[in-house]
Amino acid sequence: MESHRLFSLLIACALLLMTLGCSTPPASAAEEAPALTTAEATIKVSPDQWGVSTRYIGGTEGDSRFHIAELTDCGINTLRIYGDMSRFEPTDDDGEYGSPTIAQIKADPDVIPWQRWDEVMDGPYSPYIEAVEGQPMVTWRRVFEELKGADIRPVISLRNRDTHLKPDWSPAVPKSRADWNEWWQYVFAMAYWLNVRNDYRVDDFEVLNEPDVGPGQGWTGTRDEYFHMVRWTKNALGYFYRTYLPGRTYHVHAPVGGGGRWVPSTLREVGPYFDSLNVHSYAHDVEWLAVRMGDVHGVL
Repeated sequence: MESHRLFSLLIACALLLMTLGCSTPPASAAEEAPALTTAEATIKVSPDQWGVSTRYIGGTEGDSRFHIAELTDCGINTLRIYGDMSRFEPTDDDGEYGSPTIAQIKADPDVIPWQRWDEVMDGPYSPYIEAVEGQPMVTWRRVFEELKGADIRPVISLRNRDTHLKPDWSPAVPKSRADWNEWWQYVFAMAYWLNVRNDYRVDDFEVLNEPDVGPGQGWTGTRDEYFHMVRWTKNALGYFYRTYLPGRTYHVHAPVGGGGRWVPSTLREVGPYFDSLNVHSYAHDVEWLAVRMGDVHGVL
């Protein structure tokens, strides 16, 4: 058992060193994301067990109702939320496409029209939840407040288009400088509103949802174009946390696939740009699921 544990630690350290030591150049595209910077790290390996791994049991939000008691009663400690632009920025928040620029946001985050964001967050969480007389409306602000109060960890699945390929104003596949300005602003604004303008402790962000299944989940681009989304998302989140919450741990999830097909290429092409490998499986057969997860672990 001790030798097995030590071998596992050595493998994990080798993977970490590979991640820290490489910075794969991005594939060619109209606008390239700024390159990552690397830093040296010291890793200590011990034959002793360090503790117990963090364990989560979670769910994915449904838009027909939200009851925090149901989540806590089930022992849920993680909730995945679709962070679609169609929900949080259904129209361009300032009315001028491509504005503000990334440089303008870095110089002054108040160039983002926060009143528009407040209106969305204080509005209905879902159009499918009927108001109940005498009870407070379920708003996004209430959702995040109650999740924090129950110590449930939100995971935001950032999407430029939803399953209906909305909103129309957001490009299906960002390519131009104006396109990336809008995506960068959206990612930054989500993190800033949740964690600076408010204190909801939301530090997990997925880059799209199941881009490998195609338009059914909102993504109409190629795998290489998805990698570009990962780079730009990491750039926005990296800047936000370095600037406003230095030292706080955050997580970028990829490839968020409907299986493990994209795992090898995602690790190879954009490994340094995310830290949480995220795949989905819809298997009802536990043995089949074990095989699929074994395939993913085999790649790691």
